Amino acid sequence: MSPSILTQTLLGALLDSPAVVELASQAGKTGLALVKEHFTFTAFEITSAYQDGYDYALTAIRLGIAMPDQKLAFAHKIAHSKITREFAEQIDGQYLQPFAAQHFAADAQDNLASEFRQPAIKSLKTFAKHTDKLFEIRAITEEDLAALISYRNTLAITDTVLEQMQRIAPIDDTLAAFLRYEELLGNAILFFFRELLRKDERQRLQKTQMALQQEGLCIEMQTLQTTIQTAQQDLAKAAAEQSTQLVEIAQHLQQLQQTQLVWQTNHQSLSRFAQRFENRTAEILAWAKEVYTTLDKIESKLDETQETAKETQEEVKESKDLILEILHKINQLMAPHGLSSQVSPRDEFIQFDSNSLQFIQTVAKQLTQLPTQHPQYCQLSLKVGSALSSTGELAQAEQLFNQAIEKAQNSDDKALAYFNLFQIRWRKAYTATTVAAKQEIYAEALSALQAAIELSKGRYALHNINKGYYPIEQFLGAGGMGCALLCQNHNILTKEEYPKVVVKCFWENVGDEDTPLDKVFKEPLAMHKIAADSVPKALDFDYADNVNKQRPYFVTEYIEGAIDGEAWLEEEGPLDLEAGLQVALQIAEGLQRAHDKGICHFDLKPANLLLLKKPAAVGEGKVSVSVKIIDFGLARVTTSLREVASLRSRSSGLSQFEQAIFGTLEYAPPEQQGFSLYGKPSAKSDLFAFGATMYRLWTCHSPRHFRKRDLPNVSALRDLLFECVADDPKDRPESAKQLVERLKAIINAQKAAQRQIEEAQLRKEQQAKREAEEKRDETAWQTAHEQDTLSAYQTYLDGNTLKKHADEAQQRITACDESAWQTAQEQDTLSAYQTYLDGNTLKKHTDEAQQRITALAHKTFAFEVVTVNVSGEIINTETHRARHEIKDLGDGVMLEMVRIPEGTFIMGSPENERRYDDEGPEHRVTIKPFWMGKYPITQAQWQAIMGNNPSYHKGENLPVENISWDDAKEFFKRLSEKTGIQFQFPTEAQWEYACRAGTTTPFYFGPTITTDLANYDGNYTYASEPKGIYRQKTTEVGIFLPNAFGLYDMHGNVWEWCADNWHDNYNGAPTDGSVWQEAKEGGGRLLRGGSFFFFPDDCRSAFRYRCSSDYRDVRIGVRAAAAAWT
Repeated sequence: MSPSILTQTLLGALLDSPAVVELASQAGKTGLALVKEHFTFTAFEITSAYQDGYDYALTAIRLGIAMPDQKLAFAHKIAHSKITREFAEQIDGQYLQPFAAQHFAADAQDNLASEFRQPAIKSLKTFAKHTDKLFEIRAITEEDLAALISYRNTLAITDTVLEQMQRIAPIDDTLAAFLRYEELLGNAILFFFRELLRKDERQRLQKTQMALQQEGLCIEMQTLQTTIQTAQQDLAKAAAEQSTQLVEIAQHLQQLQQTQLVWQTNHQSLSRFAQRFENRTAEILAWAKEVYTTLDKIESKLDETQETAKETQEEVKESKDLILEILHKINQLMAPHGLSSQVSPRDEFIQFDSNSLQFIQTVAKQLTQLPTQHPQYCQLSLKVGSALSSTGELAQAEQLFNQAIEKAQNSDDKALAYFNLFQIRWRKAYTATTVAAKQEIYAEALSALQAAIELSKGRYALHNINKGYYPIEQFLGAGGMGCALLCQNHNILTKEEYPKVVVKCFWENVGDEDTPLDKVFKEPLAMHKIAADSVPKALDFDYADNVNKQRPYFVTEYIEGAIDGEAWLEEEGPLDLEAGLQVALQIAEGLQRAHDKGICHFDLKPANLLLLKKPAAVGEGKVSVSVKIIDFGLARVTTSLREVASLRSRSSGLSQFEQAIFGTLEYAPPEQQGFSLYGKPSAKSDLFAFGATMYRLWTCHSPRHFRKRDLPNVSALRDLLFECVADDPKDRPESAKQLVERLKAIINAQKAAQRQIEEAQLRKEQQAKREAEEKRDETAWQTAHEQDTLSAYQTYLDGNTLKKHADEAQQRITACDESAWQTAQEQDTLSAYQTYLDGNTLKKHTDEAQQRITALAHKTFAFEVVTVNVSGEIINTETHRARHEIKDLGDGVMLEMVRIPEGTFIMGSPENERRYDDEGPEHRVTIKPFWMGKYPITQAQWQAIMGNNPSYHKGENLPVENISWDDAKEFFKRLSEKTGIQFQFPTEAQWEYACRAGTTTPFYFGPTITTDLANYDGNYTYASEPKGIYRQKTTEVGIFLPNAFGLYDMHGNVWEWCADNWHDNYNGAPTDGSVWQEAKEGGGRLLRGGSFFFFPDDCRSAFRYRCSSDYRDVRIGVRAAAAAWT
């Protein structure tokens, strides 16, 4: 069968109901168009569905022919167990049994399992595991699609598939015959192929069938049978009536019957296969997927289980023999050396020969062959782990102890495993290269210890925890004698003063059995009385096990922030000369006090020193270092591992822990290491340890290879330390007292030498300082001379200079003072005189300035100035003063004028302001001082000069309005004649300068304006302020707040005429504040300030307006201006 024929056969098996063959052929184009529209599966999708159907079919057949006991095991392993049993039963009952009846003799059917089942399952498994595709569809043609609605003679594909499988591996003839039986293989593949496509999320197959049915090209089987019956009835009825439709009905019936017959003939084999699993296709498909992915694992496990069952009996016997062998070997090894299941620090000092070491490794390897679930595994792990730890194999031992914890059968074994783990872990700290790493290992060790104590308090507690005095907080360290724990202090006698304590716990007993602890610890207890500054205070002692007098401990104060000498070297580095001499003297003085009372340390080393940074003493610049000597007197009362270690000090292949213990020997003199040539240990032994310790602290090097040149370059110090580490005690200093004296001499000599160095340095610094001061003086004078101002000369005199030019500077200050006074006189204003008084002047004219201020003060007035934000809220209020003059116009009518100071400002609107083209470009204008009316001209003032009142809104204190520019010009002429002062219009520049009063915002109040501050049309807003009042008339002058110059009503109320002619912009405008007279035809005259009738935009400081000079309006008024007359 060619690939194309196979493709068409696959597609022909997809529809549930037959196409009407005759109709399909007649409406071929329509049918094919519908198929192409809805059946959009790709060649890859069809290929994948075929391949998956093949895999699922082989899996289903394998399960179906499995032995009954295997089926049951599979059923328990697979979620769809019910489907599994049903499917297996169908394959077995409907195919295998009938096939066997035909192909096997009756007596051979009993051996069906061995002769057919197992070989067939194995062969099918081989084919199912093969990942290559059986065949691949490269494209789906129209001819292929037409197969959906046309039929071939058969849907049998088993032979084709078997041919494809033959390319993978040969197939047994009996198996091939079974797969051909009732087209089993082909139907299984087509069944799963069809169900996989039906699972398509887009439902393309269902939509194709529905479209064909709607066109009458495809009929469901149930409907088809009904239609045939109806047609037969119609035919009978027509025959009875001799209907003219008889022939047509007969033809139609023949077509339907042909359709049913052809479809059933071609699909009968597949139909029978599918009907056996009717209404279960979805479940079967899900089941098949799961079986396919899990069956290999299940079969492998079944095979393994069968093999394991055969081997179990042999392993049990082997395990028993192995356990006996391991126990015999390990006991044989441990007994002579005193080893037990409990790890002891002494264990690592046992000397094993090479055979013993190999023996221990062999036993450890044998232990790995024992199942971990064996009841005796834990106890064996404890023994073997203890032996391994004694050889320094800490990692192997730790692994075994962890396994012992996991597999322990009782709490005693688990507690022992935890305690052994504790012993292993703190020793691992000797491999740590940093303090942080060591602390992390200590924390793990403490965790194991606390777990052991929790399980067996009486056996593993290192101090008496029953009292509850000293709860453990931190593991500080351990060594040959024992370990140190940082604990909280709950002892009522000492907890107030010492909230935390250090508990020294000893691995072994101290002293003789009958000796009381207070006698044993006599020297350590006495040390605090003898040398309180040199040692931590002793607080308590006891046994962890008071009943059996086991595991003594000793409690001392905890010194916050102190670290031992080795930690200091890691964190701070070697001591410098000065700090080292401080430390050395403190240690020597502590030794002197102890030796005077007959107490020796015998274990002095950096690790037994606690160093603490302290603030520098008064008068000294450097931080000092204080020292406490720990474990004083404890070495004498312990059966220390030092003696054991000394016996192995020449050994090789030492563990890290052993090396640490032997490292202690670097600080021990020969007489403490068993060399009787040098006599017994004595006070001079501590002097050796002192020299070695200080060498380490000054150099960071081991004292084993002592080299003078590595020490600070002080010959007396080098000689002293070299004498200390002499092998023969006779060659060492006579005593600790002599050591102290020689150290003090070295310190004093260093201080004297340091003073000489500091004095020379001081002289050098003073000379450099003098030169720098002279240079600074010249530079400062040059700066003052260049600036030539009073403040510059005063800065020179006040500054940190030598003042070599003080006389000349004083002369220039006097001259500058005269110049400042002259300026104040010329300006003759309050601010000018106040500037003179407040400024950096000699104030030689203070009295005169005060007099002028007093005189001018009578011509000033105070007023409040406010600033608002964009919402119109007042955010600032200030008090200002301004100079003013009052002119009497007769009949009690006064004209108030305000002096406007000189200044420079930017005229026009900035780009970021809401503006008009005529308000630019911005340009700088300089204004001379002038006078300007405090208010717009009032109706009373106009009446007094002109003898009439043209205003619409009447009121003496209301602004005059309804006047033209020409009217105002006449008013100023008469006013000038009456007062003798030349009054006039303000120029446009003067008006804007006076309005802004130093501001650059749209209004002199700030970024906006409100009707509480000015009179304008409050129905409109400028920024974010609320709407206000629209008064629709003028208001009395002066009722709103002024600007910073003291001018009122510059925004709103009435427009104010200016002197200038109108120009469309500021191009060519004067920059000196003068009148821009060049007339533009039809331009008119300038108006500024807005009015009660206009919007807030029109009241801005920069807004410009114009009218003809003869124009009158109720919204137009005027304000007086005059050149400065004082």
